[in-house]
Amino acid sequence: MSFCDPDRPKGDKFLGALIIRADDHFEMLKRSWALELNPGGEVAFFEIPKQYEARIPCDWIETRLLTKQECHEFENRHADS
Repeated sequence: MSFCDPDRPKGDKFLGALIIRADDHFEMLKRSWALELNPGGEVAFFEIPKQYEARIPCDWIETRLLTKQECHEFENRHADS
């Protein structure tokens, strides 16, 4: 899940990303609130393909919001693999 606030200035809209395990979008939202990791704003959902799940650090799953920098660094590190 990624969260943004469309009312914030350009370049500052991203509120964080959350990697969560759930069966559907409704369950993901419920879980994000239960974990107190939902900053509000608009949400977009992305499914991580099974073949990439092992690349995700365990301490990123359902523990905290990821920063824009962490997301970009992860994407750059794994873009060619």
